[in-house]
Amino acid sequence: MSMFNLCIFNIMGRSSQFLFVFVFMILYVVMGTLLHESGHILIAKVLGYHSILHYGSMNWYPPDGAEGTDPAHSFYITLGGVVLLDVISLVALGVLVFKGKQLSQWLFWLLVFLAMLIYRHIVLSVICLGLIIIDGRPIAYGSDEKEIAHYLSVSNSVVGIPLLIVAFVSCYVLFFVVFGKEYRYRFLIAGGIGGIIGYTGWLYFIGPLVMP
Repeated sequence: MSMFNLCIFNIMGRSSQFLFVFVFMILYVVMGTLLHESGHILIAKVLGYHSILHYGSMNWYPPDGAEGTDPAHSFYITLGGVVLLDVISLVALGVLVFKGKQLSQWLFWLLVFLAMLIYRHIVLSVICLGLIIIDGRPIAYGSDEKEIAHYLSVSNSVVGIPLLIVAFVSCYVLFFVVFGKEYRYRFLIAGGIGGIIGYTGWLYFIGPLVMP
C-alpha cells in the first residue's frame, strides 16, 4: 500500500479531488515562483545588496555609495534561487519517502508542495521545447541556468541536463512511490490543468497587477 492511500485525499469524491489538486497547483505555481525569486534575494541580502521582489523576477543593486558589483556575487545570487529550491525539494521528498506514513495531513501536503519545487526544470524544458517547435530555432533553457553555465564557461546543457535528470527522477519517486496508483493520473490531469492556468494567470495577468 502506498503511503498516499493513508491521506485524506483517499476519502474525497472525484470532483472534490479534482478541485483540490486544481487549486493546489495554482497556488504551487504562484508560491513556487515567489520562493524561487526569494532564493535569489536571500543570497543578495547575505552579500549586502538591496533587492526588490517582483511577480516573476527580482532586482538587486549595490548599497548606497557602492560602485559596481562583483561578478562572483552575481553568480552566487543567480545560483541561490536554483540551489535553494532544489535542495528544499529533495529534502522534502526524502521525508515523504521515509516518514510519509507518520505525517499529519497538513505536513504531508506541505512536503508534497515543497517536493514539487524542483519540477521547475521540467516546466522550463517543456516551454523551451514548445518555443523551439513554434519558432524553429534553439531557445536557451532557463535564464538562471544559462547565466550559471556562462559563468562556469560551459555549455547550457552541462548545467541544464543534470538538473533535468534529477527533476525527472524526483518526479518518478513522488508519483510512483509516494502517490497511490489509483490517484496518480488523476493528480497529473488536474495538476496539469491547474498548473497551466496558474502559470498563465499569475505571470501574464494577476502578477503584473499585484507585484509589478
